[in-house]
Amino acid sequence: MKSPVFILSLFDTGFYAARLLKNGGIPVYGFDHDPNNPGFYSKYVTCFVVPQPQISPQRLFEILIEKRKEFKTTPILIAASENYLEFIFQYREALEQDFLFLLPSNEVLAKIINKSAQLELAEKCGFNVPSYLVIKTIKELNAIDLLIFPVVIKGVDQPLWKNIIKEKTIVAKDRDELLRIGRDLLNKNISFIAQQILKGDCTNNFEYNALFAHGAILEQSVNQKIRQYPPDFGYGCCVQTVINEDVKQLGARFVKENGIEGFSNTEFKLDHESGKYYFIETNARVWQQIELTKKNGQNFVLSYYNLLLNSQFDKKPVCRKTTLRWVDLPTDLLVYLRYRHQIGLRTFDFLKSTLNATNFGLLSLSDIRPFLKSIGCIK
Repeated sequence: MKSPVFILSLFDTGFYAARLLKNGGIPVYGFDHDPNNPGFYSKYVTCFVVPQPQISPQRLFEILIEKRKEFKTTPILIAASENYLEFIFQYREALEQDFLFLLPSNEVLAKIINKSAQLELAEKCGFNVPSYLVIKTIKELNAIDLLIFPVVIKGVDQPLWKNIIKEKTIVAKDRDELLRIGRDLLNKNISFIAQQILKGDCTNNFEYNALFAHGAILEQSVNQKIRQYPPDFGYGCCVQTVINEDVKQLGARFVKENGIEGFSNTEFKLDHESGKYYFIETNARVWQQIELTKKNGQNFVLSYYNLLLNSQFDKKPVCRKTTLRWVDLPTDLLVYLRYRHQIGLRTFDFLKSTLNATNFGLLSLSDIRPFLKSIGCIK
């Protein structure tokens, strides 16, 4: 029997990781506290609703151990969100007795989960970092005159931020807006970072993706944003793979110097005025466009599976392409409808970039229910 894969989080990232294992007959089990997430509607995943890891971590641990006992072979564990990364951080020693997984050391993982510590890791590497302030008190909030506006606001503690604030980030265009938002966050006991937004649209943003183990980068790729939602500062809804040696070198150096084993996704932004790349953020998990790697013969998730089992299961060479495009169709359409005049998006360019896409995110005719749920066709 093939070793099963346990994926923690059935949001898009975890669901896409599960789909990369669908054709190999590898049993995939998904665990999440939110039954509305798309993975619950996929025919490729056996799903379980579990307690929220920040509220009942011990019960979540017990459920995973109970399920693990059903298998003779050791399951592989993948955390697909910061909430579940923090859970593994807390229960790592016990989980290592019953599961196979590869993550940075807890010392490094603690810094990656913490947004301000991430920036310190980048600064130690000698990277350029946009100016920022870490704000934990009203006194620190009053020092915001040191910032250059507009700024993006991110939670220091990512799991805490995601549990309370639904948006990935918040943009403050001026001092008064930051003061208002900052007071509200501090009243909720949320420490945050206010960071300068570099000039230039999202096409200046590049993400370095890696699978790193035993001192070597086993797989790597670079993505470039084409459009994002919201346009000022958000997540990529139209993204393409590119060849960018500068970003590849910076990303590989960051991963190696900090020992970020397993999956990682590190974002940089090009400042056209200086010609320099600036570190934005990093994640020690699978990322949203990970399915593109299969089209380039780089199935990161299958490589991870093979690595942990010391096997070469179903590793088939594929002709690599330099450019592949990923589109989150509902969100990208929303960008076109709401913001096309603001960002100067012509109808022809929107249609061309969409028609040239290789992957449409949740939209897959072979597994359509997750997409139908996302657009409200399934209650």
